[in-house]
Amino acid sequence: MTTTPLRAPVGIRVADLHCTPPGAARPAVDGVSFTLEPGEYIAVLGHNGSGKSTLARHLNGLLQPQRGAVTVDGLSTAAPAELAAIRRRVGLIFQNPDHQIVGANVEEDVLWGMPAGLDAAPGLGRGAARRRSHRLRGARHLAALGRAEAAAGVGGRAGACAAVSGLR
Repeated sequence: MTTTPLRAPVGIRVADLHCTPPGAARPAVDGVSFTLEPGEYIAVLGHNGSGKSTLARHLNGLLQPQRGAVTVDGLSTAAPAELAAIRRRVGLIFQNPDHQIVGANVEEDVLWGMPAGLDAAPGLGRGAARRRSHRLRGARHLAALGRAEAAAGVGGRAGACAAVSGLR
């Protein structure tokens, strides 16, 4: 596996982004342009169906621009080889909890959200990554949920994952 070297942060650049979802009568994103500098925060507001989620999916490369460009720290979301590096920089928590459950239990869901997932972060062994997952869950009194199976309920697992997502 080839990894893209880390570059100095230069922010997120969106230039003339256009996206019309399949079957849609009108664009969800139509000519959006902005720059988000490192350390800067913005809020994206709008009614249901106004394109907020579509824009967010473009920022971490889940969607590719139909027209325009999106770069994160100089990495293009249109370049498949750069997507892993982009996704280490731009995370996304879905609105529907069912769409963010990826493992067989809470521990695997938390590990999946770590930079190198179940294969462990660079420099960490698999055991160290599991200990980090346990520490993160313990910080929110969720350590006992580590091996909670899917049968424990998606809502509970999604809540547990959301509670620790900001602690990475």
